[in-house]
Amino acid sequence: MIVVAGDVTLKPETREEAVEIIKWMVAETKKESGCISYDFYGDLSDPTKLKIFEEWESMEHLAAHFETEHMAEFRGKMPAYVAEKNRVFKYEVTEKVSL
Repeated sequence: MIVVAGDVTLKPETREEAVEIIKWMVAETKKESGCISYDFYGDLSDPTKLKIFEEWESMEHLAAHFETEHMAEFRGKMPAYVAEKNRVFKYEVTEKVSL
């Protein structure tokens, strides 16, 4: 399984519009083959900061995600809303265990 996790910081004045675009992206991505989970979460102490967390069945599924039309549109729109460079990382997970 592939996990993608990271931080996104939005410009305060664009947060509301950015959230609408993110909601659309989440809905479109969840329709994709191989997508186990895909969500953004708000930081409780800073409304401009969001966390992203994705789970994919394989690297091939994640690679296909990056080639979708909605990802291209999302990547084209988001720079207008982002305040600083995103910090997003990919992890290859060999085991998932409940705690």
